[in-house]
Amino acid sequence: MSDQPRLIELAFLLKQASLDSVHEKNVRHGHISTLHIWPARRPLAACRAALIATLLPDPGDAEERRRLIERIGGRVVPKIEKKNVAGNRVEVEREETVGGILHWGRESSPDLQFFRDEIRKAYGGRAPRKCAIGTRAPLALPDANQTSLVARLRRGRAGRRPALSHPVVDDFSRKCLACVVDTSIAACAWVRELERLVMERGAPRVIVSDNGC
Repeated sequence: MSDQPRLIELAFLLKQASLDSVHEKNVRHGHISTLHIWPARRPLAACRAALIATLLPDPGDAEERRRLIERIGGRVVPKIEKKNVAGNRVEVEREETVGGILHWGRESSPDLQFFRDEIRKAYGGRAPRKCAIGTRAPLALPDANQTSLVARLRRGRAGRRPALSHPVVDDFSRKCLACVVDTSIAACAWVRELERLVMERGAPRVIVSDNGC
């Protein structure tokens, strides 16, 4: 894909993504989140909106941009609901989306295939691939001072409290240089461990933090 601006750089369907994320949180049947408790779960509606808006190029026209946003997130319309408030039935107005592909249950919409085709068209007829340029190039020599450290947060079980472990891995040799394990890891403990490694091996060229696995 060329350097053409992405859709997310000029517009984003914040209202629609917010409404559908709230609806998705309240789904109690048939949703993947009901399988078990997911720590720090991200709403699929917000993730889908961000991914599509990031991969799609901006059309360059305000009206066409508005139509594209509406096709992704749908239209926001008011809805009247009756609720019991202090023993009385009152009418409450709220907003919801009509159309789009963000709302849970609309994954089989024909528009989803339309966006897949548009994304492939923007990337030369193929699916986009991750391309990290100038971030973590392969190392030519196994020099300890030039390697990068990869810190990963891992979760396990230790009795009744979840155990956290922070292994530090040499990205060249794949050797585990240190590992901080506790039920709660403070930032100062993590900084002390890195300072110890720097004193022993010298400062690395790159430090990469990978949260979760």
